[in-house]
Amino acid sequence: MANTTTCNCPTLSCNTTAPSSDEPEAIIKVFTIDFKANDIIELMAPPFEEYKNGRVKIEVSVVSGFDNVFSEIENDARLGLGLFDVFVTPPTIMGSVAPYNGFADLTAYIQKNYLEEWLDIFRKWIVRQFHNA
Repeated sequence: MANTTTCNCPTLSCNTTAPSSDEPEAIIKVFTIDFKANDIIELMAPPFEEYKNGRVKIEVSVVSGFDNVFSEIENDARLGLGLFDVFVTPPTIMGSVAPYNGFADLTAYIQKNYLEEWLDIFRKWIVRQFHNA
């Protein structure tokens, strides 16, 4: 089974407002293979959690090996479990999962929110990647 790691949001600056309780409003459950875990845990999750002012937390479940990650994703889709919100995986599993409606169609959401959030978050992440290179 997958190991789960919760990323804690960095300390909020004094210009942000923290949620009224210690509990986040939402938890995004991410599933990935071991060699991608640090990218999510160290590079992607903390800035996103900070961007959301601590209202969102990222939980990352990690397995080793492509066979394990593919079988977990396919089983989740086939059984309709919905255990995870995000899969960070090579695209080769998509054909096996699509018949079970394992991936949500985000077309309408992205078209509606593209300029509002996606470009802003993605731009910050790309800039950070180039500056760290």
